[in-house]
Amino acid sequence: MNANGRTISYIAVGAISIILSLFYFSYQQSYSAVKIAHENRERIAIVEAEFRQFNSEMRSRLDELRTDIKQLLKEKHQ
Repeated sequence: MNANGRTISYIAVGAISIILSLFYFSYQQSYSAVKIAHENRERIAIVEAEFRQFNSEMRSRLDELRTDIKQLLKEKHQ
């Protein structure tokens, strides 16, 4: 193999290495993005569950308050 052939081989190997590195980097970035998205979905589910619980508690307290106010108004008008 002459010098030109070796140079072309080195260039080809370098190009292949760069392409493989880019694919690997892209894979790593995609994997990280998927992992973060999954973690975020879990966090969102937890926050939604906490919000539903809080909302339920607030509705219950408001119902109790409404009942107490009605009772006080009845007693006041009697």
